[in-house]
Amino acid sequence: MNEYPRFFGDSLQSHYPVIASEIALALRHQQTQIELVASENIVSPAVLEAQGAVLANRYAEGIRCCAASMSIASRHLRSIA
Repeated sequence: MNEYPRFFGDSLQSHYPVIASEIALALRHQQTQIELVASENIVSPAVLEAQGAVLANRYAEGIRCCAASMSIASRHLRSIA
């Protein structure tokens, strides 16, 4: 009955591999480097999981291109647009 069978199963990697790669690089950087920026925080995996939970659907615009709002990959957006 689901008209969009892949909608709930597709990953960021399958649609935006460059952005997924940049996120993975940022995670590795955060895990191995010390950032001395007072306004930045490192959150636990539980917080990251909660922020990406279905509760975020309430505020999502539903636009597939909203990945552009991820500042972590903004330097690559021009190359994949």
